[in-house]
Amino acid sequence: MSDRYRLSFTVGGLFLDEASRIIPLYLDSRDWNIVKKTVLQDNILQARTLSSLKRRFLEIQLRLSILSENEIELFYDLSLPSQKQLLWIAACRRYEFIGDFAKTVLRERFIMLKHTVSQDDFDDFVSAKSLWHEELTEISPTTFKRLRSAVFLIMRQADLIDDKNTIISADFRSDFYEILKANNYTEIEYFPTLLTERDFK
Repeated sequence: MSDRYRLSFTVGGLFLDEASRIIPLYLDSRDWNIVKKTVLQDNILQARTLSSLKRRFLEIQLRLSILSENEIELFYDLSLPSQKQLLWIAACRRYEFIGDFAKTVLRERFIMLKHTVSQDDFDDFVSAKSLWHEELTEISPTTFKRLRSAVFLIMRQADLIDDKNTIISADFRSDFYEILKANNYTEIEYFPTLLTERDFK
């Protein structure tokens, strides 16, 4: 059996606006405990309840924490498209489920000239992965729908698909290549593009 998938990403989407508020707090202190205290005291994320605020902050922290210090520092120097792409990488790193879907469904469909990614594609992906990930057979129908909605929302907010689930070719700006280079360009596989890591060597 493979390691169990983390499936807690149903809270929120890409978190672009939220990351823009939290990253400066982190860069000021380099201490997530201090950031958390400030976020909760001042309701930086403008949540309606304390429990909602805590859940959203934890989710954002988990994703930003998986980025390198250099990547976090570069965030505000990136163009808006590149910021979205960095947050997409963060989601794929944090959640192997999303990363696997990106590589084996979103990217592969683009390469095969399949112009859309559908809910059926997601369902087929989960069905196939269930052979190796027992936890996928244990989720309720409601949770399944929330997972599917969350993945499509994150892809849409990252500008990887449009409102009709048409796949959008990833357009990489020059400022993003430093991010890709840091991991030997292997994370190009998270994106719908014909580029491979070999194209950078």
